[in-house]
Amino acid sequence: MTPEKRLDQLEPVLADVVQTQSRIIFQIGKIVDYVTDTREQVEIVIQRVSRLEVKVDRLEEKVDRLEIKVDRLTEDVVTLKTDVATLKTDVATLKADVAILKTDVTSLKEGQARMEASQDEMRQDINVLKDSVQAIFAFLKERLN
Repeated sequence: MTPEKRLDQLEPVLADVVQTQSRIIFQIGKIVDYVTDTREQVEIVIQRVSRLEVKVDRLEEKVDRLEIKVDRLTEDVVTLKTDVATLKTDVATLKADVAILKTDVTSLKEGQARMEASQDEMRQDINVLKDSVQAIFAFLKERLN
């Protein structure tokens, strides 16, 4: 084979190698661009994740504060329930006392009929008792409201 024939045979192969090399270089350039874009996007995602972590930390702090407030409210509700139970007992006691007072008033009225001589004095006692009952009712209304 002559050197020219060898050259003729090598030229297409070299041209093909050069063309393939150019395509590979072009594709490597695209890959580098893609990697660069991906790196920038990853950095943006990392920044966003960092911001989200800060926000999650703040939310956790807020949740902790809310849990403390809920615990306090729960304690307050328990206290209120106890107070309401105490008030119910007090109201029942006051009702019994009122019933006793009503019985006493009735007895006083019967005694008034029998004791005309001390009628004025008995009326004053009844008025005092009525004022006490009204004060108790007013007190009950205030406590219940």
